[in-house]
Amino acid sequence: MAMNLLLKFEFQFLKGIREEIKSELIKQKFVVSDYIPYGTRWLAYSVRRIKERKRNILLLGSSLIQSQRV
Repeated sequence: MAMNLLLKFEFQFLKGIREEIKSELIKQKFVVSDYIPYGTRWLAYSVRRIKERKRNILLLGSSLIQSQRV
């Protein structure tokens, strides 16, 4: 039973981040999910993530531009 619990996990990545790692994990048969921030607190979440890693601002900017096209 303990062995089954160890195998029930997935890798989760912010959409658009670390695509090369996602591809490699998928090739190795791991479960990989993309997620996007949404809802009433999406901006606070995004700002916090940008503070953690400055490159995330490119993702946020891209997302804002794409949302204007819809």
